[in-house]
Amino acid sequence: MMDFVRVLADYVDNDTVLNTLVSMELGNVYETPCGECRELADELSGNVPTATKDQRDRFAALVRARQAESIERLFERIASVDPQNIYASGLETYFRHAINQIFSALGWELRLDLVERFLRRQFEDDLRTHVFVSFNYDLALDRAVECAADGLWQPRNGYGVEFPFYTVGDPTSESPNDAAVARPCVELPKGSTRFRILKPHGSLNWLGPARRASVAAVEPTKMFLPLDADLKIRYWSNSKTFNYISRRDDLPRDVEILIAPPSPQKPPNHAASNLRGVRSNRSSG
Repeated sequence: MMDFVRVLADYVDNDTVLNTLVSMELGNVYETPCGECRELADELSGNVPTATKDQRDRFAALVRARQAESIERLFERIASVDPQNIYASGLETYFRHAINQIFSALGWELRLDLVERFLRRQFEDDLRTHVFVSFNYDLALDRAVECAADGLWQPRNGYGVEFPFYTVGDPTSESPNDAAVARPCVELPKGSTRFRILKPHGSLNWLGPARRASVAAVEPTKMFLPLDADLKIRYWSNSKTFNYISRRDDLPRDVEILIAPPSPQKPPNHAASNLRGVRSNRSSG
């Protein structure tokens, strides 16, 4: 998305999005400075929940007037923000939350009927294998495949790796004592190996241990899938600073959404480069 700042500005009524935009201004993320933007960000800092509609609208107008900024470029700048800047702390996680808030708000309110109809026709041939490679974080394609495949694609193994744990709940607070409960994915049905969705840059419904660093690798064995009550894919709705999931045999773990845009600074073992493992898994399955 080449002008994601403008998209974020359309959602300043959401406190998570507004707080992220304020922190980005005060964290000197943008290439082009904006004195008026920073002045209003200073005014809003620490007071986001009580920000008035006028303040939100004025700030949104200033943000929309900025030059186009892609998600990838923003992630790259956020990763290189001066660590001495107090607003840089946790900004990468907040930015992920802001992205997720937008797509969570949209949910399944999308016109996917034509895509589903097209996919159903492709899936009629029982001998064909269907592998989708998506560089998008959202779940629009995933949802269309899940519906069109009529149960033959399953989240447990439909992403090219078999997820170990899933959760149908959300943490009720930031305390480890109120963690969401994770269950083993072996309880879930397996999908047909004819269907795979490969997402080398991550996905908004992949959760892993909070890394606190953008270049730390995440082992697939430590990942979680959020599912709804019908065990279908869903967006992770939480946007707290700490989001704990608890397994029966382990202490609660603070998790975050696993998305990792392309960057020239990204090392080969970055979480997003799990595509190599996905490919080998697919070829061996």
